[in-house]
Amino acid sequence: MMKIIKEQVFSFSERNKPLEGLTISEDLKCNQKASVFSLGDHTDISKESYSSESFLFCLYGKGRVSSQDMKKGEALIIKEGQLVSKETEQGFLYFEMQYRKDNSVVNEKIKKGEIFQLKDLLPYQEDKIINLDVIKTDKVKFALISMAKGTSLDAHRAPGEALLFVLDGKATLTYEGKDFILTEGDNFSFAKGGLHAITADSDFKFALLLEL
Repeated sequence: MMKIIKEQVFSFSERNKPLEGLTISEDLKCNQKASVFSLGDHTDISKESYSSESFLFCLYGKGRVSSQDMKKGEALIIKEGQLVSKETEQGFLYFEMQYRKDNSVVNEKIKKGEIFQLKDLLPYQEDKIINLDVIKTDKVKFALISMAKGTSLDAHRAPGEALLFVLDGKATLTYEGKDFILTEGDNFSFAKGGLHAITADSDFKFALLLEL
């Protein structure tokens, strides 16, 4: 069960704002090992490696992941066993999810070890909604959705708990009969079975972490 604010708009960049000299981690308590890390100005995490692959997505600020510079909206898949350090001069906030290669599928558009802009993985198309699975395991799915202005996702219930990351644009989310305005940088967490619909007030893109 995701341990996150539910049924209201929030922002990880405010909830976990980087504080100078401090590093802060928040375990999201979902079906897959997932956390949000906040590195304050002039902090670092020394080299470490994991026994699984790791998906890293920058939510705020700028940082250096080993020898690669990373900024808001960019993502990276870190290979199993790879030694990786993280550091920042100006504050760095990122989402990280670990998963085993043997029970996961990574979209073929992604080259492991190379930084990419997450929202650029899929386009907008007039009057259309486009969905792309970035990573899928036996426990969770991390997907991208683009919605052209004026399109809607009809009311439906989430099959599991879900966490939404707004990447671009503006939309109206109707959750259990209440309307919420979503813009870039906002987050929203759904309870399992929560009835929701989304209408794109402009071209709108979001990422979704969904428990299976």
